[in-house]
Amino acid sequence: MNKTSIAMVLGDPAGIGPELIARLLAEPAVRSQANVILIADEAEMQRGMRIAGVEFPYRRVESLEQLSFVDDTPLFYDYRGTPSVSLPAVKPVSPVVATASTRWKRHCA
Repeated sequence: MNKTSIAMVLGDPAGIGPELIARLLAEPAVRSQANVILIADEAEMQRGMRIAGVEFPYRRVESLEQLSFVDDTPLFYDYRGTPSVSLPAVKPVSPVVATASTRWKRHCA
């Protein structure tokens, strides 16, 4: 069977994403439907499994160039565990946005 490959992220670590992903990937029937590469921080992923009360198998990859799906085990890429990753540059925040953000934080505090 030729399965679709899906890249997943945990979303906001303070949200429910880590637990939802853990519950989803803990189901063998779900894992059998697609080749999954999970791109995340390993500590956040482990916390999600702990909160959800589940575990799932995964195979760690050191590079996104070495993706080899041999069974239903999700691949895991710890982006924080690889300091050589170069992320695209982010545009600087404009002074107007920075000022508005600072005022809003003070207002909410």
